[in-house]
Amino acid sequence: MRLLRPVAVSHGMPPAALAQLLADHREGFIRERSAALVRPEQQFIQEIGGEDLTWDSTQEDGS
Repeated sequence: MRLLRPVAVSHGMPPAALAQLLADHREGFIRERSAALVRPEQQFIQEIGGEDLTWDSTQEDGS
């Protein structure tokens, strides 16, 4: 358990997500982890004024 905290922190995993993972609540883990990833992304997009950002569907997908 002692090693889990540094790994969780290094991966940006909030305590609530780790608790769900350890309790084997997969849906709860996904919900908590997703929320933790979405918040910083939304803040970044707002900071750069990216409300008008759209995906470029003409860009090659690398395959």
